[in-house]
Amino acid sequence: MTLTTTAIFRPLAELPPPARGEREWLLECHCARPVTDLLKNQGWDVVADLDRNVHCSSPDRRVYVGFLPESREAARGELWHIHVTDNSGTRAWRQTF
Repeated sequence: MTLTTTAIFRPLAELPPPARGEREWLLECHCARPVTDLLKNQGWDVVADLDRNVHCSSPDRRVYVGFLPESREAARGELWHIHVTDNSGTRAWRQTF
């Protein structure tokens, strides 16, 4: 098998790094606020419980995002929990990190 090209390969130009301060919260904020604010602005319900865990639910109630620093899994470093359900309400996908 022989591969040939018809166009000259030109690598994409590198994107300039973001200005200092634009993304500092990604490294310095050890809280849920940046993510929960984003979700809330997209119409998600965001609720904090008495244990300081934060629960977010998509407008169609099929996606759940939880920041659970007081859960059993948090001892293993699993603070974020994401669950997606299918049309029948069965959990289709789950991820923790």
